[in-house]
Amino acid sequence: MFQRRRFIVTIGIVCMMVLGIGVVIVMQVKNGIFQSAQELRTMRVEAAKLEMERKDIERYRSFVLQKGSEWQSVNALFVNAETPIDFVEFLEEVAGKSGAVFSINPGERRAEEGERWPFMRFQISSSSSYLEFLKILYELENSPYLITVEGVTVNNSRLLPQQGQPSGIAKNLPQNPEGIVDFSISFKVYVR
Repeated sequence: MFQRRRFIVTIGIVCMMVLGIGVVIVMQVKNGIFQSAQELRTMRVEAAKLEMERKDIERYRSFVLQKGSEWQSVNALFVNAETPIDFVEFLEEVAGKSGAVFSINPGERRAEEGERWPFMRFQISSSSSYLEFLKILYELENSPYLITVEGVTVNNSRLLPQQGQPSGIAKNLPQNPEGIVDFSISFKVYVR
């Protein structure tokens, strides 16, 4: 009887140990499965992101292929900031058409808050007839470049005071037969 009890106790202890080891093994397997499932979810999310990025790149490529020429024409609106030679040649062409000689003062490339694109400030000064000045202003406003005119100053420097008036006062403005004016135009030109 004693041996039988001992045998039952031993079998009970062995069963408890096997059960304990079984529980530990089941818990390890369960944790491994949960960890693998989490890694699988993470991989699926990453795969979905990569697939979306691939589709975006494909859409961008097809867009560029369809609209490539339009991109080039939009890019042509902006002046090269390092060497604005094309823009200066444009200004010289405008001056040549009007018969005026420009004094061109370029500024540095700047990017200010509130502006969509970086820009350079330019100022041109010259003398010409008022009609030619208006043509120059029209040419600038309708130029092939993206320009914002900031300020225009026009002075009729050929006015002379009438006899008997102190110099500097021109009441009944003497005639300026040529209509010659001195002008200065300051503007921003947007750059790449």
